[in-house]
Amino acid sequence: MDQAKALGTAWGTGGHFERLLTFARSLHSPDWFRKSVEYEVKARILRIYQGQGIPVPLQTEGYARAVLSMARIDDVEKALTERMARQELIIGREDCPLMLVLLDQDAVDRPVGAAEVMRAQLRRLLESWGSVRA
Repeated sequence: MDQAKALGTAWGTGGHFERLLTFARSLHSPDWFRKSVEYEVKARILRIYQGQGIPVPLQTEGYARAVLSMARIDDVEKALTERMARQELIIGREDCPLMLVLLDQDAVDRPVGAAEVMRAQLRRLLESWGSVRA
């Protein structure tokens, strides 16, 4: 809990990491993910560190489909629809949050799906970065 509190203080999350840790430790709350998404959707700033893959708000549909397929999700199309809706709630809203994203090189280098899926995903990242930098 000390580490979560220190991160929250350093990044000014208002106790978000402590709440997430509480949810993770409680295990009896089937509502934890919904609550986490509610916080994400209301956020003015999202700070995302992703070490293994591209974070949901920046995923293309093809990349998301490949990730969900590799995870052996029973209903990939339903999960994909939910993921894209979640993405729209975050970046499609009028008051889109400022996103500070730190990606590990592995998230960019690790092939997910076919070559055209990765090309489209990398293009999305470059376009997103370019729009912020422009």
